[in-house]
Amino acid sequence: MRIGVPREIKVHEYRVGLVPAGVRELTAAGHEVLLEAGAGVGIGIADAEYQAVGARIVPGAAGGFAGAELIVKVKEPQPAECAMLRPDQVLFTYLHLAADPQQTAALRGSGCVAIAYETITDAAGRLPLLAPMSEVAGRMAPQVGAHELERPQGGMGVLMGGVPGVLPARVLVIGAGPSGMEAARCSAVRGHRVTIFDKQPKLGGLIPLAGTVKDVEVDDMMAFVDWEDGQFKKLGVRQELGREVTSEVIDELKPDVIIVAAGGTHVMPDIPGFDGATVLTSAKLHKRLKLALKYVRPQTVAKLSKLYLPWVGKRVVIIGGKIMGCETAEFLTKRGRKVTIVETGDNLGEGMTGDDKYLLFPWFDKKGVKRYIGAGYKNIASGRLTITTKEGKEETIQADTIITTLPLDPND
Repeated sequence: MRIGVPREIKVHEYRVGLVPAGVRELTAAGHEVLLEAGAGVGIGIADAEYQAVGARIVPGAAGGFAGAELIVKVKEPQPAECAMLRPDQVLFTYLHLAADPQQTAALRGSGCVAIAYETITDAAGRLPLLAPMSEVAGRMAPQVGAHELERPQGGMGVLMGGVPGVLPARVLVIGAGPSGMEAARCSAVRGHRVTIFDKQPKLGGLIPLAGTVKDVEVDDMMAFVDWEDGQFKKLGVRQELGREVTSEVIDELKPDVIIVAAGGTHVMPDIPGFDGATVLTSAKLHKRLKLALKYVRPQTVAKLSKLYLPWVGKRVVIIGGKIMGCETAEFLTKRGRKVTIVETGDNLGEGMTGDDKYLLFPWFDKKGVKRYIGAGYKNIASGRLTITTKEGKEETIQADTIITTLPLDPND
């Protein structure tokens, strides 16, 4: 295969899709790598280092795009790059399409096959290319905070690491999910006095809940949380769990730096009758599962839920058919529920890999999981969701429980 690696042109993006070690592996396997001249300069890697491991240097992005079957990048393609993509090419990069309808339209117009790093899952249901970004964000947070504390940046002139005879900076981390835990740990490693808050009584954020719903080896996921907990004890990170941060708390702690890693908030759809008794919002679903997780580990909750799930009726309609909706449908179908998914978009399973869809959708067919795409929500009344189908017909779906699984909004 001919693999093109263009230079990143997004503002302030200096990374490169492949480092020389990756090029060496690909060329050794018989592939040809076309690298745009200067693609690695932003991270200090000269063209000669790529040539030494078999890459062919091409002038300009057009040369790499024109000759390649697979394009490997870091960030989403810019308009000029989308214009160079062809139907016979595969694009492999971070895309984050949900917030960028213009890019989505440009990619669809190009006809290429675009694979987003952030949607790839491993055999255990984890996100191996997205998880490191949370860790990077957590580790960058204290570094950015240290810079903002400098007096020329408008800060208090505090050196976060401290010097002999001077106390180090006080760091407050709000949110004990993956990013918050890493921000707290890295701040403590650098010598700061760290306090981490979360309104939940345990560390981990949505990690335990994700493990429960995904039916994966959740104890493997919890091992990361246990390790962070051990590091906090070793480094002297003060944990304030089950407690919200208020202005009084900030006045009490007087932090030099506040790092907010508070996750997302649940989106409420604008559907008449949404506040009815049959509706179980994703927020309520999370809350009830979290209540069980206060007392037992996720693996136990996953097993017990196959025997006892009293607040979910036999007939379930799921509003939203992206990755969260499909995973919830799988979770409930395995627990004997008759599930229908209703999605307003043209595709189901956004955020899932092609392999996952290939396995899951035939399984849905076998289990009788009905799916609607391109639908419109009309109203909810008396245990029924009325929709407009993609074909413009009005249909009413009977439901004992209606669950919303719309994407989370940033928790600002």
